[in-house]
Amino acid sequence: MKRFITLISLFIGVQLSAQHEMSLFLANHLHQSQRVNPAHIQPHKFNIALPNIGFDYYNSSFRLIDFFRKEGNTWNVEPEEAILDLENTNNRVGQHTRFETLSLAIKFGKWQLSGAHSLQLETHARYPRNLMEFAWYGNGNYVGDSLSIGPGFDMSSYHEWMLGVAYQANEKWSFGTNIKLLVGLFSIKTMRSNVNVYTDPEYYQLTTDTDILIYTSGLGSGLLTGEGNSDTFVFTDPAELVIRQNLGLAVDLGATYKYNDQWTFSASATNLGAISWQDTTYQHTSKGRYTFDGVDANPFSSDADIDFEEVIDTIEQTFEFEEMGQTFSTPLSPSFFLQANYKTSNGYDIGGILSGRWYNGQFAPAIAVNAKRPLGKHLNVGAFLGYRAMTGGNLGFHADVNFGGFQAYFLTDDLFTILLPDYGRGTNIRMGINICLGRKGAKNEEVVDPETGKDLSKEKKDKKVIDSFFNRKN
Repeated sequence: MKRFITLISLFIGVQLSAQHEMSLFLANHLHQSQRVNPAHIQPHKFNIALPNIGFDYYNSSFRLIDFFRKEGNTWNVEPEEAILDLENTNNRVGQHTRFETLSLAIKFGKWQLSGAHSLQLETHARYPRNLMEFAWYGNGNYVGDSLSIGPGFDMSSYHEWMLGVAYQANEKWSFGTNIKLLVGLFSIKTMRSNVNVYTDPEYYQLTTDTDILIYTSGLGSGLLTGEGNSDTFVFTDPAELVIRQNLGLAVDLGATYKYNDQWTFSASATNLGAISWQDTTYQHTSKGRYTFDGVDANPFSSDADIDFEEVIDTIEQTFEFEEMGQTFSTPLSPSFFLQANYKTSNGYDIGGILSGRWYNGQFAPAIAVNAKRPLGKHLNVGAFLGYRAMTGGNLGFHADVNFGGFQAYFLTDDLFTILLPDYGRGTNIRMGINICLGRKGAKNEEVVDPETGKDLSKEKKDKKVIDSFFNRKN
């Protein structure tokens, strides 16, 4: 049990980064944009990405600054106001980490083939306001009341092997799909998490009713019961970190329509799939009523040091999990994107994007307006102003520098949270370096003067025609 609590605390406490990447969809000249719309066909014939990492993070209910108050040089924990602002039942926090080890794309004719491998870690937690109130205030303020405090926690780690195909049907339409083989490493899936606590007004007896069902895979037995093999991870052979029986399949679909030289429309749906967990799978259940005499449950009292051993021992006594083998499956978190883009005469791309993602059955929509343009030959920048249902307003930003076949890029969906992390409720970061070779038609593409906004490519083309005429005449 203590190993399991430590594991949960680690992944909740170290929320490095899950939200859908709107900046990546808007930066459709990057090789990585195929992850969110497989119909994006790149301008280069050959693209290869060096190993890179991306982090996503969301918190639907509070900012870090809401829990702390500064007095002089000291920061004090004062979460009372933040607790009052929590929703009754549906507060959520989560992260998605992607480590991409290999990625490439090759274009020939109207076709583009791509492949990639990445290691993914995704966690989502949900909790009611009563849980935070009970943890901070204890049960003294709720004598005679019944509180529902059950949280839910889901986590999965898996390999993703992707094969992508894109096709330029004609000057207007392009289509694409990514087929992804998923190999699961470990998983925790909360199916039910009903926990109610009642404090007797006369004798202060604390009665707990539980109805909990949790599935795990790739983790040792005895994690919840304190018996059996309680090692956190069960991998005994390095090959087991790659080859597992936890297999899944997912697909991405996308399409782009170029109405004319100014208007382009794009749509995609990603992560449509699931993983079936077969290796070292367990079903953990806790169902019953437990009463403790004269309990003053306030382990996180601000007037005393936190006794984590006491907290863990109380949890063990209360829930008394039973364990048995059981296979299960977990869906991915699917996303969709819809975008309209207008290219202006002075080189700007402006437009709007509507997107959304499902987190454990809850839909989180987002909307934004965006603008981007090249600044000279080597730099592209873009930004958007948006609103997300879970994290509020945000400012997205992306930039890439291109020189000598190398392309370095940086993207985020909320620049404010990166600059002021205590004040943000969600963001993501993706950065890396690509090698891009064989840009077809690069000499004839539009080149915009950053000072005047004038299209220089037409002047170059006209000059070339005039020079050719006089050469032939002479």
